[in-house]
Amino acid sequence: MAIDIRFVSSVTERDIDLLVLEELSVNQEFQDWIVTRTIGPNSFSELLGAWHSVVDSSLGETDIQFLYLSEDGQRIALLIENKISAPPQPAQSIRYRQRGEKGIAEGYWEDFCTVAIAPAKYLASSQHSETYDHELSYEEILAFFSSRRSRDQRFSYRASLVLEAIEQNRRGYQPEQDEDMTSFVAAYYETFSKLVPQLS
Repeated sequence: MAIDIRFVSSVTERDIDLLVLEELSVNQEFQDWIVTRTIGPNSFSELLGAWHSVVDSSLGETDIQFLYLSEDGQRIALLIENKISAPPQPAQSIRYRQRGEKGIAEGYWEDFCTVAIAPAKYLASSQHSETYDHELSYEEILAFFSSRRSRDQRFSYRASLVLEAIEQNRRGYQPEQDEDMTSFVAAYYETFSKLVPQLS
């Protein structure tokens, strides 16, 4: 008999970060797909590296940084910002571009593009106020994994995780009450009120 519960209680942006990071690190088919989808066809040649949460002390954080060698021998970076539902930080996409330009100036790559990945609903909303070179929806990533389900159960699992993130965005934030914590806070407040009544 099947258990009627979701396989994961919630999906965080970090969960999707690490899923995408893994695919960019080990799956050449995904590497080629994401480069084709953002830069264009026949661009990807070789993986040079993929990193999570790359922080510049003055320009902030890149969620995922993917560096590859193009077919014409250029080192190209994809600087990826991932969102499920959190609002953007002020001038976030501008700082992504500044980090890309800094990478060129410091000789890490010859070219770059900034990419926002998020549920389609988020990308279409007024909440998505920042401008990136390219946008890639979770639905497109879901389609990539779903079309390969029959080849490997791992693709099926990845599709399920991305689908849950999409559904979570659609449902919106839904806080869950922790009964133990609620009882603790009530008991704490009651005891505090008795011991220090003038502050309650």
